[in-house]
Amino acid sequence: MPLNSLGQVMPGPDFFGFENNPAAPTLYLNGAEVSPFAFTSEFLNSNYSLSPIDISRVFGAINLSELREKKYDGELSKAFPNFEIKKNIQRNGYGQINMKANGPSFRYSKGKYVYGFHSSLRILNNMDHIPAKMATYIFNGARVNDAVREQPYQAKGMNITGSQFFEIGFSVSRKTRESAYFIRRMGAHVKVLIGLGGYYFHDQNSTYNITANNEFEFINGHFHYGLGLKPKGLRPAGLGLATDIGWMILRKEKTSATRIEKKCPNLGGYYPSYHTYKWKLGISLLDFGFVNYGANTITRDFTQVNYKWQHVDSLSLYGPMGIDNQFVKRLSPEIGAGMQAGKKFTLMLPYKIAIQLSYKMGMLWYLDAYFSSQLNHGKSGNLGHLNTLLVQPNLKTRHFSIGIPLGLIQMKKPSVGLNFRLGPLQAGTYTLPEFLGKKSIYQFHFFIGLMQHF
Repeated sequence: MPLNSLGQVMPGPDFFGFENNPAAPTLYLNGAEVSPFAFTSEFLNSNYSLSPIDISRVFGAINLSELREKKYDGELSKAFPNFEIKKNIQRNGYGQINMKANGPSFRYSKGKYVYGFHSSLRILNNMDHIPAKMATYIFNGARVNDAVREQPYQAKGMNITGSQFFEIGFSVSRKTRESAYFIRRMGAHVKVLIGLGGYYFHDQNSTYNITANNEFEFINGHFHYGLGLKPKGLRPAGLGLATDIGWMILRKEKTSATRIEKKCPNLGGYYPSYHTYKWKLGISLLDFGFVNYGANTITRDFTQVNYKWQHVDSLSLYGPMGIDNQFVKRLSPEIGAGMQAGKKFTLMLPYKIAIQLSYKMGMLWYLDAYFSSQLNHGKSGNLGHLNTLLVQPNLKTRHFSIGIPLGLIQMKKPSVGLNFRLGPLQAGTYTLPEFLGKKSIYQFHFFIGLMQHF
């Protein structure tokens, strides 16, 4: 039988979950589903890998208090004492760290319609076209990287973006047509986005260099950035809107729904029912939207920057505005650079197309497939999303399911995972060897949550 997944950054145990396709029905006809919480995190990086490490040691890897007290002198690798960081130099390096925490969410089905409410906190961070030498410098510090000194490199197209926001959404889907063997549905999900903070940095065509004296050199620099911070009080840092739309078709296994007797009908009971299927296919457009930051915001546009920044690897920077103050102080027009300031900017969400397919192979066995591709990838002011291809064999019953997802993340890196559902509890990962500390970590994914069907 189908199982609707929780809200994930990547899909949950069932690829036809509501947040992957808003046309998805509830499990029971004329039923409801409630999710008190869910959490998902994912990490992907192309320039470095972290050495295999047992998951119990990961949580002690970073001493945040020491990091805040600036005890690492610009060498980020010192902040990860339990990891060995290994270079994996690639062109157009990318990295993503995304998290999503769902608050209370529910959906209710009545007749042809399904109505829903959804809430979550989302944190999206994305880097694209990061030069390998810059990644080396950031992670290890200039003092221990003789190989990157006096070797100028370009950073054309480098894009770094991040956003944190609350998401409050309302959804509706409708059965558009039903015949003896087919059901077709369409749905939409409209989300109000309440920005807590955001930033972007985009390099037009700058050249950088680490000098023999550990200076960070800008050569004909041309870049711009924006910072959006939450003001004091209840006022948000920004506001935005987003929408998901979806369509699906289901091939019934039999013409009538399967009923589950929960109470004796002679005592006023009821019969929840659901449709079993031979296959179902869905397509959706997700996260088409934006967050506009303008409450406590500044933007800078620098041109013709030629400057040697001394001791940048040991510089103490106190928050985002501290970074901005240093740039204004050192790269101001007095050194011949051009600078323009603004007050507002907009970050586009990583909208993507997603395709879901599920096929029943036997009484309890299903084969699911999921594909997603971001449509606005790598542009200035756009956040990032993983491009994913997954195939997952599943064993499903009403109260238990287990699946083994096999896939390609960013269409390059193979992955294998394990998902399970036990009653209302759902948990799993698409990167099982990395999760168990058996493989170098280029990517990492984990989710857990609760969902109850009525």
